[in-house]
Amino acid sequence: MIDLDVLFLGKRNNITYYTFIIFKEINNMEEKSKPKRVMTRVGDIFCVELGEYKVYFQFVAVDTSQLNSTTIRVFETKYPLDYVFRAEEVVNDDVSFFAHTMLKVGLKQNLWTKVGKSKNLGDLDQVLFRTTSDWTPYRLKAYRWWVGGINQEYEMIGELTEEYKKKSHFGWVMRPIDIVEKIEFGDYQVKLPY
Repeated sequence: MIDLDVLFLGKRNNITYYTFIIFKEINNMEEKSKPKRVMTRVGDIFCVELGEYKVYFQFVAVDTSQLNSTTIRVFETKYPLDYVFRAEEVVNDDVSFFAHTMLKVGLKQNLWTKVGKSKNLGDLDQVLFRTTSDWTPYRLKAYRWWVGGINQEYEMIGELTEEYKKKSHFGWVMRPIDIVEKIEFGDYQVKLPY
């Protein structure tokens, strides 16, 4: 039952104005509906459920060279929904791709859940990202590309070669939904420069 407090606001043109205050019940409802705060730290492992299977990824670094964004590595194996999570088995899997994203936004949007943690972050020295600012939505072909590792300065390479396309990951900070779509479909579903 909702407790109402009545507050007299005043009279105007012979009409008495009241307002009903429901503070007590609203405050109780807000406390009940607040989601539990999830702390994220390097090493945390997350799960994305996609219909008939689930895929795991790990928060491996905060990349100061890319807006202090969280860097993740997404693992290749698609596990059945009834798979019992074992951290060391998951982190020893092959990596599908690396990306920058916003972990907390993905948690708030219920796109993934935190399931565990591991100190095994893999070999991050070999991770290479590529980025460009030389494009428009009307012309996606870019001619000035930069490549660099996690927390390293980027080096300009000019036009993107097949070699760099194969050995580097797209380096922009991607929306959480973009990460989920890349896991599900194998490629980002947004138009990106090439």
